[in-house]
Amino acid sequence: MRQNYFEDCLKKIEYSRQDGKITSAQAKELQLDVMNKTEQKRKLDQDFALGKIDAKLYNEWDANIRRDVSGISDRVDFLGELHRKEERKKKSLAVIGVAAAIGGVCAFFAVPQYLHAHRTIAGIPEPIQINIDVMVSEAEKKGEKIEIGKTISGDGYRAEMNYLASYDIKGLVVEVDDYDGNGAQAFDKAIPRDISLAWGKSAEFSNAIKWSHGNRKLKREYDGSIFQKYPITREDIASTSSNNHILVDDDRLYRKLKRVRIGDYIEMKGYLVEAVISDDLGRNPYKVSSSLVRNDYSTSVFDTRTSCEIMYITDLEWLD
Repeated sequence: MRQNYFEDCLKKIEYSRQDGKITSAQAKELQLDVMNKTEQKRKLDQDFALGKIDAKLYNEWDANIRRDVSGISDRVDFLGELHRKEERKKKSLAVIGVAAAIGGVCAFFAVPQYLHAHRTIAGIPEPIQINIDVMVSEAEKKGEKIEIGKTISGDGYRAEMNYLASYDIKGLVVEVDDYDGNGAQAFDKAIPRDISLAWGKSAEFSNAIKWSHGNRKLKREYDGSIFQKYPITREDIASTSSNNHILVDDDRLYRKLKRVRIGDYIEMKGYLVEAVISDDLGRNPYKVSSSLVRNDYSTSVFDTRTSCEIMYITDLEWLD
């Protein structure tokens, strides 16, 4: 996170208020939270300068403050996403009003779709991951060679990938988001869609979690009572759900990728990768690297320690 992350967060809150994404009351509350964190950081710096705390403790508390500010920023995104969904809901209701004459037919189809999008699934297993070093070693023992990377390209983008691990994930789709619309830049063309998946306890109790997605992040909101009502912990929610940034270079797979909807139960196979993404002439390269664990955390959408999985898919199937 940049050094002026307090200022960045305050600007984000103000812009969101001006755009009508959050209310004035929400903005005031969020701004107060940021100012409290600013004061904590000022006091921390002062104590460190006076020798009251050592460098290790300073770095630990500084990281906690940064994470808290990132959480406030995520809250702004979440409220903005709720606003966007509410606006879409209003538009949908208007359309339903116009189409009231065929309401019975609409209900016949809409109810199954609603239930499908808000369902739960128990017993979805953990993803299967095999690091590329292990795969190479096993192949060498057999006198074989395996592919450890690939370069893909398309209209306006180029992605040079190194495989980090093979990856096979089954999950309940809890959010999807597209980025390759009109005016998309090279990065968004290379990674056209994010698919957020839940498995294990997150999928089993997904209806008790408010899922949302925005700015390349999966957000999870839940009432504290969830831990009294269900056998699930915060660690379970964090480690059994993930946001997956998808690279694909096969037209058939791309079409399947675009058909995935919230509530689907799918399996994706392929590789977790690090990639250098540029335009089709190799300009403005940008490097990203996938997470290799399920319980990590990052304060930025795309930094060198992103907690998201960056996946090049070679297969995608619906499991029901």
